[in-house]
Amino acid sequence: MTEPKYIPFESLPLFPTEEDLAIAILGRKYAKDWKQFSLYYERKGMPKMDFVVGRRYKYAVKKFFDKHWNLDGPRPMLDGPERDYLLNVRRKPGRPRKLPE
Repeated sequence: MTEPKYIPFESLPLFPTEEDLAIAILGRKYAKDWKQFSLYYERKGMPKMDFVVGRRYKYAVKKFFDKHWNLDGPRPMLDGPERDYLLNVRRKPGRPRKLPE
């Protein structure tokens, strides 16, 4: 019997092992990359391992990624006037820029 590709995030304990967390987030195929992945995101604010437990709190990791991918709440409103008509305007090709001599 083959093991599933992912471990459901909800089924993890509060402090999962790094291996289980890697499989839940990246899948079995890429779980070996978790070490580099986690070091990169720790510099961006991902919670580090708790020094008492020796593992990461799963909801803190989930909250970090939700915030990182802007899934943590409503999008901020624009400060200026709405100008949606500018989004669909095609730019005409301009003349080539003249390079300074």
